[in-house]
Amino acid sequence: LMHNKFCVKGDQVITGSHNPTLNNNQDHMILIRSSFVAKNYQREFDELWSGVYGRGQSVPYPRVNVGNIMIETYFCPEDDCEDRVVAVLRSANHSIDVMAFSFTSDPLGRILVAQHKRGRIVRSITDKTQLTQYSEDFALNRSGIPIKIYKSRYRNLLHHKVFIIDNRIVVAGSANPTYSGYHKNDENILIIHSPKIADQFTQEFERIWGES
Repeated sequence: LMHNKFCVKGDQVITGSHNPTLNNNQDHMILIRSSFVAKNYQREFDELWSGVYGRGQSVPYPRVNVGNIMIETYFCPEDDCEDRVVAVLRSANHSIDVMAFSFTSDPLGRILVAQHKRGRIVRSITDKTQLTQYSEDFALNRSGIPIKIYKSRYRNLLHHKVFIIDNRIVVAGSANPTYSGYHKNDENILIIHSPKIADQFTQEFERIWGES
């Protein structure tokens, strides 16, 4: 599945979890002005345009400083996205908040449980429509991790794919934390090292947590 949602114009990139639709889903959109990040996304677009799906070349500039913010860019499946997310979750010293439309990745579920047992504060929100027998939220809940199920009276979806680590790092992008998201689909993820941006995502998390 081509599951990317991004646009490149010159040295600007728009990416995130949002599809260009009118569904009013709970989503995020990120605008980045960086020639190097734009080159990463232009390379991915060119691969897809030429018919290369599933596994292209590795991202040319995986870590880019944009002002005083370090942004990591990865494309799935070629850049081992799941391993990248596991590593950043393992680095948490205080807290991990999760907003995920669909969450079925066993490796990520295991690291969240392990971090909870180490005393980290872990919370997770998932969409009601994706709460199936394969959802990691059941394992998280059994381990004592508080979870909430997003149920909208407006029939929209919790469509984020976000991890917030220690209120200073954000994992965002198009990839759901699932096997398909990381290993089968064409996707992109960002790992953004910025307390200021993390605070914006934390405000979104708290809003949805309060509504769920």
